Amino acid sequence: MIRTPKKPTIDTNRLLAPLRAPGFRRLAVGKGVSSLGDWLMVAALVGWVYGRSHSTGAVAALMVVRLLPPILGGGIASSIADRISRKALLVGSELGAAVAVAGVLAGVLVESLPLVFVAAALCGLAATT
Repeated sequence: MIRTPKKPTIDTNRLLAPLRAPGFRRLAVGKGVSSLGDWLMVAALVGWVYGRSHSTGAVAALMVVRLLPPILGGGIASSIADRISRKALLVGSELGAAVAVAGVLAGVLVESLPLVFVAAALCGLAATT
């Protein structure tokens, strides 16, 4: 008789257990909304940068500027994160992200590509934590 291997099963109760805690649920929803807003901003900036410059190179530069800080700053951010309380880290990173998004908005309003690029890089750095 040939035995067929058992299919691994997923214990959904164990998987969803953290969502039963109201504090974790609020944290997960808040971070999810923040991440969604961050990427919607990037999508809008791609359109704005291309519409302003008509250059795919400028769009590529925007993506590099936006994505490089989390990659390069991850090690630095992790060493800082170990020394700060979780609550202070979360609140500080979200406030930093809000300031960076305000900088992006200011750059778009004054039609300044350099200001948008710097603020987008700061958004990427704030997204590292």
